[in-house]
Amino acid sequence: MTSVKRGGSLLLLAGALLANPGAGRAQTPDSILSGSAELGWRSFTNKPSAQQMAKFEEYRDMGTGPVLQNLRINYQPGDGRRKYELTAADAFRLDQALAGRAQQPGLFDLRLGWDRIPHTFSTDARLVAGSGTSSPFSLPSTLLRTLADTTAWRAAPFIGPVRTGWDVAQAVLTVTPDAHHDITADFTNIAKSGSRPMSMSLNATSLYREFLEPVDQNVRDLKLSESYVRRRYQVQLAYDLNAFDNSNASVSVTNPLLATSSPTAGSSVGRAALAPSNLAQTFTVAGGLNLPFRTRVNSTLSYGVRSQNEPFIPYTSNSALTDSRLATEPTSLNGDVRTLLANFTATTRPFRAVSLTARYRYWDFDDRTQLFTGKQIPLEVITDRSITAFADTTVVTERFPYRKQNAGLELRWSPIRLVGVQAGYAWERWNRAEGLEVATTNEYTPRLALDVTPADWISLRASVSHSNRLNDGYADGTANDNFNGFRRFNMADRDRNAGDLLAQISASDRLAFSANYSIGHDNYPNSAYGVQSDRNTVLGGDVSYLVGTRLTVFASYTYELYRMGELNKYRDGTNPNNGTFDYQIDERDLMQTGGVGLTGTLVPKRLDVEFRWDRSRGATLLQTRNPRAPSATTAASIANATATDFPEISHTWNPVHVSFRYDVNPNWSASLGFSHESWDSYDFRTAGLGTLVYSSASPAAVSGVPLGNDLLPYKADYLTFSIGFRPHLSRAARPIL
Repeated sequence: MTSVKRGGSLLLLAGALLANPGAGRAQTPDSILSGSAELGWRSFTNKPSAQQMAKFEEYRDMGTGPVLQNLRINYQPGDGRRKYELTAADAFRLDQALAGRAQQPGLFDLRLGWDRIPHTFSTDARLVAGSGTSSPFSLPSTLLRTLADTTAWRAAPFIGPVRTGWDVAQAVLTVTPDAHHDITADFTNIAKSGSRPMSMSLNATSLYREFLEPVDQNVRDLKLSESYVRRRYQVQLAYDLNAFDNSNASVSVTNPLLATSSPTAGSSVGRAALAPSNLAQTFTVAGGLNLPFRTRVNSTLSYGVRSQNEPFIPYTSNSALTDSRLATEPTSLNGDVRTLLANFTATTRPFRAVSLTARYRYWDFDDRTQLFTGKQIPLEVITDRSITAFADTTVVTERFPYRKQNAGLELRWSPIRLVGVQAGYAWERWNRAEGLEVATTNEYTPRLALDVTPADWISLRASVSHSNRLNDGYADGTANDNFNGFRRFNMADRDRNAGDLLAQISASDRLAFSANYSIGHDNYPNSAYGVQSDRNTVLGGDVSYLVGTRLTVFASYTYELYRMGELNKYRDGTNPNNGTFDYQIDERDLMQTGGVGLTGTLVPKRLDVEFRWDRSRGATLLQTRNPRAPSATTAASIANATATDFPEISHTWNPVHVSFRYDVNPNWSASLGFSHESWDSYDFRTAGLGTLVYSSASPAAVSGVPLGNDLLPYKADYLTFSIGFRPHLSRAARPIL
């Protein structure tokens, strides 16, 4: 709240200066003050209910009442060397933004900014938890072990919006002491606060609790760089310090079915670790060199150090589980990761019609985090219900360093001015740590592109590529207890084909048209199980036309289709490798967006109009089938292995906006706008979460305590009225800032 008040004071001061630029006349009559402001009012004719506001206000503040939509103030002192600027948008709201700038070209440039970014998760959540004395997420004693009575659940009130807010503050200062040097300091602070939904499985049973994770985090990033530029070469040195701080190391919730912890039944309290505080530093040197024969070489070398040594949370939250050896186990991770990046690019143009580019990139992720074995961790806590001992030789922690290399060569040839042909070849290699299914993969990608410009008003571009990724052998069934034939999509052999087509046409000063079409197909020829095929198709275009001399109409449309096929296997204790338990997954994601609109002037210098209608629809369908009918000795196994289709998940968004702006005179204007939005969705995963899942016959059969988060459909109609002030340049008697 302090930040909002400070920002408001700054805007009030700026408004006073803008309204009275000539106050205190005494000196320097050449100072210039200019700016503009737009103050509006929003009112709903059809407002969504409090429980429907989550999606409507997901990343914005749509509250009613006054809003300072835009403010801009420019000031230039009489010497004419320095410039000052202040801007604001949606002031005094949850999504407001402020920015300031002071500069003297050739000497310094200071930019300040502050943005507020809200993220609303839910407005229809119910929290079946009292405030408690030890935790805001403890259940009232009257609810413990009595959740089969849903009266308490249904009587629980809706809580306020579940929301996080990001306050992003940035300051960038660039100093140019001479024509060859630039020194830049860039500091960004992101403060995150609020709460968001989180769930926990208690004692590894079917019972889960959904609750609110408290968010109190800070991300601080400082970048320092110095550049030295000469005609033949350029050099830059940089340092980046990034610190993440989380005020909450963990979060705890009470178990609704256990009032007292038990060494066999589990803990009465569940605890989960949250993201730990950490630190990252990166040192970079980069340079460029101009060589004869129109040749240039660029290179970058950076080294990073990442560390994290936050204390571990207790190994168990079950006070009934005790063992003296737990006190001797490690208390922190001592995480240590080093990164190395080397990037080289060389471009030459030995002939007018021929250019050649070579690239190489090396990335090394060196995980030096200490490994713990059974000697350091002699005990393992199983689901807060039991303790078992590790053998001394058992390695219980892992690390996964890797190296990645990319190289490429591109040749471009323009036999005539209207045609350009580009051929390229790329190589990518991964080297992974031991213990994974694949140690090394290599991918080779030839690519061909053609540019045709038969006239100044038309441009065509087409490209095709084919890549082949091969691994050096897949370790079957060894990592993470995978079954034979299963292949992870990021390490499996893969054939990839892709094509793109782009056309841009400007037939006249009135008509402009563009269209794009792309297809892609990933095939996994040696994966008996896992992802088999992944296809995508994207088709889109937009057109605009100038009607008369003052009105432009436009339209756009995009169609995206993604299809993936996967073969998997159901397994249980008695059927670890039953061939009839295979099932095929076919997933389809479809997205369509389109819109039409117009913008222009109805009455010259008096009346402007803007209209836009958009429609966006997305749908996800997951279908499954068994290639063969499941066969087993128990009916339960057969039922679990039988494939079942899932209902389609869909959402549709329709915004409509029309507005008119009337210019009273060159300084003043008035605007009136009407907006309509409707959003509809169906998601079987969240539908009905507002009802507690329980068994009246056995309270112990309660399977979950949800918050009831379910984004509800909405319809909204609202009016926005604003007055704009855009004065001509004003001359002040003396400097104002």
